[in-house]
Amino acid sequence: MDVINKTDFGFFSFPHTNMHGFLITVCLVTASVRFEDKKNSGTIVELAEPILEDQYIASPEKSSMVVESDLAPFKPHTDIVFSSATAYSPSSGDEERWPVHLKVGDLEKTLVVYGDRKFRRGLFGKWRLMEMAPISRRKILYEHAYGGSQTRNGEYQHYPDNPIGTGHYSNDSTEEILAPTIEYPGETAHEIGSTCKPAGLGPIPRTWEPRTSLSGTYDEAWKKERWPLWPEDLSMDFFCCAPRDQQYPGFMNGNEKIELTNLTPNRICNFQLPFRYTPFVSGVDEAGKECHGKAKLDTVRIDLGNLKLTCVWRTALLIADPSFIYVRNVG
Repeated sequence: MDVINKTDFGFFSFPHTNMHGFLITVCLVTASVRFEDKKNSGTIVELAEPILEDQYIASPEKSSMVVESDLAPFKPHTDIVFSSATAYSPSSGDEERWPVHLKVGDLEKTLVVYGDRKFRRGLFGKWRLMEMAPISRRKILYEHAYGGSQTRNGEYQHYPDNPIGTGHYSNDSTEEILAPTIEYPGETAHEIGSTCKPAGLGPIPRTWEPRTSLSGTYDEAWKKERWPLWPEDLSMDFFCCAPRDQQYPGFMNGNEKIELTNLTPNRICNFQLPFRYTPFVSGVDEAGKECHGKAKLDTVRIDLGNLKLTCVWRTALLIADPSFIYVRNVG
């Protein structure tokens, strides 16, 4: 396949099969933006490579996902996901709790970060939340959010929205259990086993809720009538990996303003995405069939450890094996 890429961005394509069984070519256009940890930061655009496999801090069963593969066929919204996120106290000193806030275009989100705290077993086996130890920073990981798992009487049990978290299960062999230290405002887990929404900024794995329920029904009818295609009741939201409150309403344009509070050492960081154009992809197969697609910005990854933001634009061509692809920017 010959590719002429008239943009300053990276390009990658891969074959896929759509819901109707037709072979398609999914096209990705990728670019990164470097920014500084300060108010009104400037930006520098760089070439970016796609992510071809999921990446975790450690084993997938026991650690947070860092980034999810870009090999999704479609996304109905723009995913906004963070990696290497750390909360910094506003005073730079130890504090018991403080908020972190992000604003990306029209989307806003606030989390509350706490110092170290535990549940302790009291009289008659009742657990209670103890006073916290102040801290000055905390990594924002799902290990620090509400959830958890356990094996009891040989049976594995887990909190489906966050099996690597803490606070949902007690342990008969210990007197203390770590309590969640990252929560949503007004949603504190006061006791073990309470129902809390796990709080975080990173991607949600496909095997966690609410994504699992969006994947469709894989039963005997599917095996007989649909396999190897996706189930008919698959929701396209399944392919979005960001927490639901980090899925943009529609698609971002690429020129949105981004504001981060208490998420960088400088405490306040803001900048504007510099993209004024949209990638447009055209393809031709060996039979001369043409297909065109305007790519949509459906993934924004913000790596706060490296002060780098990566954008992924995606479109699909109804061509199984293009012999030629032309990529350009349009207004």
